Amino acid sequence: MKKYLYSILSMAALPIASAIMLTACSSDDDIVSEQQPVQGAKTYAMTVNASKGGDATTRALSLDETTSPHKLNATWDENEEVLVYQGGSQIGTLYSAASTTNETELSGTLDSAPDAEQDLTFYFHTATDPVTTTDAYAGQDGTLAKIASTYDFCAPATITAGNFTVSGSKVTTTSSVSFGANQQSIVKFTLIDNADGTTLLNPSKITAKLTAEGTEFTTTEFTIPETTYETNGNGVVYFAIQNFPAGYESYKELAKLEFTATVGDDTYTYTKDGWPFEDGTYYEIAVKMTKQAAAAPTLAETMTTAGMTVKVNYNYGQVAVENYCQFLSNGDGTYTFQSGAGYAGGDNNCAKALVVEGGKLVFKQNFFAPIDNLWDWHGYSVTFDTSNNTYSEWIGQMTADKNPSFTSVEVNGTTIGVTHE
Repeated sequence: MKKYLYSILSMAALPIASAIMLTACSSDDDIVSEQQPVQGAKTYAMTVNASKGGDATTRALSLDETTSPHKLNATWDENEEVLVYQGGSQIGTLYSAASTTNETELSGTLDSAPDAEQDLTFYFHTATDPVTTTDAYAGQDGTLAKIASTYDFCAPATITAGNFTVSGSKVTTTSSVSFGANQQSIVKFTLIDNADGTTLLNPSKITAKLTAEGTEFTTTEFTIPETTYETNGNGVVYFAIQNFPAGYESYKELAKLEFTATVGDDTYTYTKDGWPFEDGTYYEIAVKMTKQAAAAPTLAETMTTAGMTVKVNYNYGQVAVENYCQFLSNGDGTYTFQSGAGYAGGDNNCAKALVVEGGKLVFKQNFFAPIDNLWDWHGYSVTFDTSNNTYSEWIGQMTADKNPSFTSVEVNGTTIGVTHE
């Protein structure tokens, strides 16, 4: 029982102080020559019966697939922690006995004698209220075991004043500890490729986003290791879904859940309108996810990503041949010429370069061309503004029928839409 999937609304956590100062006695009598022994702090033994009912309960969870629908059974592992608080401070920790039911015996020690006129509050595994903690459910790996050990929260239990007594070093109760409602639903998702309705998907990353009327409330990313699918089976992930906060029920119909899954180099998405989960309930849901078209490469990416190609295509006056120069990105803002064709692009006497200047990508040529029947070096460049996909040209002294002109630019073979400034 600890953290999990959605942090529904960004509400501030209410921290609970957890430090207890232990006091010790020592003599300050200056007449005594020998150091007096330090007395150990007194502790108080406590044993109490505890239970928690309903589906998806307590830290240890076992899935019963013999029922219809399937059900999560509550059990207790040995030595599960229950924190004991009084007056806003932790005064001790109790530990569970192993149990195959939802009932167990808690035993342990308190660091100070509880005040008989104040209630005792019991927190299962953590004193943090997950409903008011924005990251309480982060870090899930898609397994039921991880949920059971870390993210299965329940409302705290209380033994009211007058239902316990302190005698010597022992605390005796006249009532049991009954933990309250689950703070989350638990969902078994089976992820399927919508294209054929049968292929199971094993994402390495899943991102969940909650919005309402266009306002984004939270986005949480989960890394799913390969071992999750070895444990669960292909396509299966378990997540604990935080209950919708009390007082915000009107948002349930307006909510939109968006799931994005990364499968290899592919991206799949699924969107659900409305809030489909009832508090504290176990669900098994088949989700058909749609594969998204790969994002088109950009000129800006080539400045920082090695191995990408940039091909500049252009006309050269009246020469009716393909003219281009292609470069390979080195990933550090520099490019290496790969190949070229045409009157200037393939000419060994043509100097060619692709450089980054002032945050813009600039294609430069300096080639030998005739002006009034005289051959001389002349320049040509195309400057690409990658922030808005526009371009401009500069042409040195040329004759009208020999002027070069830009036609298109490609990244990794995909034509990039650019417009003239």
